[in-house]
Amino acid sequence: MSSETCRCDQTSNCIYPAGIYNQSKAIISNEAFSNNASLLFVVPGFQVGCVPQNALLQSTLECFYNQSCLDIVITLTGALRTVFALNISNSISRFGPTTTIGDIFDNLMLESCRFSIPRSTFMHYEVQFHPFCTSSFIRDELWLQYWTMEFLNGTIDPTPSLYWNEETASIDKHEEAKEYYTT
Repeated sequence: MSSETCRCDQTSNCIYPAGIYNQSKAIISNEAFSNNASLLFVVPGFQVGCVPQNALLQSTLECFYNQSCLDIVITLTGALRTVFALNISNSISRFGPTTTIGDIFDNLMLESCRFSIPRSTFMHYEVQFHPFCTSSFIRDELWLQYWTMEFLNGTIDPTPSLYWNEETASIDKHEEAKEYYTT
């Protein structure tokens, strides 16, 4: 991979595995991106490229499920040390750790869709309305939601004003979050 070169002015599909390097180099439009820096660690599942959206949609969240991966990222970047891996055995998600973010978006982040109302109920004057899905939010560790949104917005802040842990999160905050995310 170190000798590969991709020109962002020739294609927007330049995508490389994300890593932590000894030297940082920005990917600049209309310039060749050559990955020559000394690699310290490849972040499993994360991608980088000319167009952040393309890279993000091809990325997975597998590092969030692996404590040793998170520990390495935290050590090498000096990130927040109160982050713990997701427990895959407690997960009821149909989206595994290696599911791409693009696949999750393509499935509208829905875990399941039940057609509880017969299709015939929606037929009136020869107009068919599609059945609808109901959604609910199963409260999980709120830190994952916070960091995922920060990552998706591109505004990761090493000193966030909001920390979610057992000692600081009150029942009221959890209930507010639960009500906010439940539809």
